[in-house]
Amino acid sequence: MNLSALIPIIKNSEQRKTDHYIYVITSKNISPFSFFNFIVYNPKLFNESELQQIITHEKVHINERHSIDILLSQISCVIFWFNPLIWLYNKDLKQNLYLDFK
Repeated sequence: MNLSALIPIIKNSEQRKTDHYIYVITSKNISPFSFFNFIVYNPKLFNESELQQIITHEKVHINERHSIDILLSQISCVIFWFNPLIWLYNKDLKQNLYLDFK
């Protein structure tokens, strides 16, 4: 379900490729995020300094391949849906990855 929401954002937004990053500039009111080599953000929501910090932060997520961590965690939840520990692990992983910027 998350992927089905992500694809229209990427397809319907301006894209700029630099090095191995693809910047997806959207007008949607969403929090910045990265998915594989895509960095999705709305530049109108941040000043230039904040935007540079966010982009640097998202590049770290890309370089450390956190999208793979999230996908594997989600697949584990599908396969081991009956195991409460996998749900706790999934929650903690996402919290760790999403809250390290704040």
